Amino acid sequence: MERHLSSPQVRQAIQNSLDGGPSTISEPLPTEKGEYVEIIVTKAVAPVVYGSNPVTTRCPFCYNSMTTLVETKPCSKTHLLAILLCQVGCCLCSWYPYYNDTFQSKKHFCTSCNSYLGEYRP
Repeated sequence: MERHLSSPQVRQAIQNSLDGGPSTISEPLPTEKGEYVEIIVTKAVAPVVYGSNPVTTRCPFCYNSMTTLVETKPCSKTHLLAILLCQVGCCLCSWYPYYNDTFQSKKHFCTSCNSYLGEYRP
């Protein structure tokens, strides 16, 4: 005997999954025989590749669609390049890696909940 679960909770869980939101029903659903079933809807999502520019994506924490906020900070490559410039005699140019964003890491944050999403390192 084939049965279709069509309660409002099941429809809501499926719709949430399609919209990118949470897809698990938090309370078990009773069947006709008095048993309980838990329905988990899973959707495969391609990983987001974070680059040096803001990315439009859906936050995995608050599920809002947004464009990421990018924060630029010096990383170990920035410091190593500055030291290398000093060692080859360009001490006056050692500030350049700190001035140019190309040599710094970019951290991506959600604009809604300020959660850390990922990082791009040159």
